[in-house]
Amino acid sequence: MKHSLRMLLIMLLFVMFVSCEQKDTSIPTNNNFVSLTFGLDSTNEPLMHKAAIKLNDLVSKRSNHTLKINIQTVKTSDNSQVLIKLAQTGKLDIIATPTSNLSNFVPSMLFFDIPFLFSEKEDIYELIDGSLGDHILSKLNPLGLKGLTIWGNGFKQFSSNSPLLTPSDFENLTFATRSNPLIKDQFKTLNAKPVAIDISRVKESLANNLVDGQESSLAFINNNRLDKLQNTLTLSNHAYLCDIIAINSNNYNKLSKEHKEILRRSINDITNWQREELRKSEENLTVQFQSRDISVNMLFPSNKLAFQKELSEIKNKYWEVIGSDIMILADEFIHNKYGTDRYDSFIIGLNATFSGPEKVSGKAIRLGLQMATEEVNKSGGLLGKPIRIVQTDAMLNPSIGLTNVKSLIHSKNRLLAIFGGKHTPVVIEALQAIHEQKIPYLLSWSSSEELVNNGYEPNYVFRLSANDKDAARFLVKKALENANRIALVGMNTIWGKSNIKKMEFYLNQFGLTPTSVVIFDINKNKFNKTVAELAKTNTELVIYIGRADSLIQFITSMKEQDVKLDILSHWGITGSSMHNRLKEVSQGFAIKYIQTRASKFFDTQNFQDAFNSCKLCDWDVSNKRFLPATVHAYDLAMMLFQSIKESGKTDHESIKKGLENIQTFNGLMGNYTKPFSAENHEALKESDYYLKSLN
Repeated sequence: MKHSLRMLLIMLLFVMFVSCEQKDTSIPTNNNFVSLTFGLDSTNEPLMHKAAIKLNDLVSKRSNHTLKINIQTVKTSDNSQVLIKLAQTGKLDIIATPTSNLSNFVPSMLFFDIPFLFSEKEDIYELIDGSLGDHILSKLNPLGLKGLTIWGNGFKQFSSNSPLLTPSDFENLTFATRSNPLIKDQFKTLNAKPVAIDISRVKESLANNLVDGQESSLAFINNNRLDKLQNTLTLSNHAYLCDIIAINSNNYNKLSKEHKEILRRSINDITNWQREELRKSEENLTVQFQSRDISVNMLFPSNKLAFQKELSEIKNKYWEVIGSDIMILADEFIHNKYGTDRYDSFIIGLNATFSGPEKVSGKAIRLGLQMATEEVNKSGGLLGKPIRIVQTDAMLNPSIGLTNVKSLIHSKNRLLAIFGGKHTPVVIEALQAIHEQKIPYLLSWSSSEELVNNGYEPNYVFRLSANDKDAARFLVKKALENANRIALVGMNTIWGKSNIKKMEFYLNQFGLTPTSVVIFDINKNKFNKTVAELAKTNTELVIYIGRADSLIQFITSMKEQDVKLDILSHWGITGSSMHNRLKEVSQGFAIKYIQTRASKFFDTQNFQDAFNSCKLCDWDVSNKRFLPATVHAYDLAMMLFQSIKESGKTDHESIKKGLENIQTFNGLMGNYTKPFSAENHEALKESDYYLKSLN
């Protein structure tokens, strides 16, 4: 009897032990029931709906039915933002929305549309499962959304009525596209015509011969039976169509810790399942298409390489739009995985301002670099390799600019040089890092003398632009042609104070002292006191060193006090979107500003030819006030490329010596004779300057 009781007790303990071992530890014991609504776009592929259903099943099971996901399909038009807005307001908890819909809110989503960025499908999964995916999903935070994962709709393929195996095959064809600037540029670069068409009307457009072809996933082509309307399918895998899965941040934060963990684990598991199902689907569809009345063509590595070279400038153009943090991670991944055989190109870095009212300064420099690099790439590249521009936004902030320069230096073995921007504090902050790594630093706008005459030996800074030492002497000479009572008004920056000091020196050489020296803070918005003092001193002319916004306030104060002084200005007033406003305010005032002879070359045939041949140069050339920096950047870049061609070497010391040893160069500004030497890194002289009237 005792033996039987002992055995029964042992069996009961064993059953209890096994039950405890088999219990899902993720099941919450004290959670209230929570129901989340998962909104899907009506244009989503069926696989996306299946994944959502499986997610609900898995979440419900793991939570012991305390967490449920209700699926709701929302009818939207192509590129609609309905789902996103519903999620932002909390009317939907979770959404699956194509990256193309999100790109209007989050430009970083354009990353997935970059054509021919990856050689293998697996590359995109490696990237989005790592830190790059985290970076992309984090861009949703300002929208009040938390990115959970990325689900795939398939890789893009081309369909048409003729083979599309080389870039030239696209010439003069018309393609249906989504309303997406990057995709439009893709087709424009291939000399095709993009037409924005609602995704629901693509089939109709093909049937009515309104377009010659389109790009989409195999599933979309199959579901809409486009193979009955097109006779050629090109398996290009040139970009990745995907949906961002996101949840309203406030609603997510209300979930218990256990529910958050269940949702995270389940999302990850369904993501892996969804990718495997997508792989099977694409393999099956490929086999099906091969048995149908449509020609199926594959792009071989040599074909893809041709497309990569032809379309490489698209990535460069959208680098900063997408975000340098994302693009640098992708760049490093590709280079580390494939090395020079896969990603063999030279890099020109550009660290300038691309945001705020001064963004036009960065764009003007970029235009010159685009014109130069495209010209060289079309003729076979530099030493047989393509050149691409990697731009970063300094945002007028020296510390951000320095961080950017250090990130560009990571590509040291492929980096030929870094071009600086307009603003002296940003450029000067990077000098130490530049010289520690011995990177050629090329300047086509910033004019402070100290940038080139910087005390570093050897010196890696070269400039094709105004030099403040010569500019100050030039402005003083021109001022003395019309006045003797001259005041100096400059902004309280390194650049402003340095110019004031030089101009005082040159006035003293002519036996004069300024009637007044005014140093003003950047944000100063009233000059009434300054104008009154200048009037008392019988000042005839002001030499101004500052930005357009401050000069607007200065002129406004003169108008208020009925004071009219002639003004000669340094060219700081040109690099801002405030320039047009300045012209309006200054009507009736005699204002001239310094320019180099570069501004006389915009209407020449050489400039027009270089601009017109640049497919991705998105610039209104009527904005001529910015174009001196464009001409400077173009000539300086072409000098760089010529020196490398002549030496055949790309190490940075050889590049430096090559620039110093250029004997003659024919550029947009004409012929240069020995523009640089070991002792002189300034390509322009005082004789290259002139005064231009503002009005």
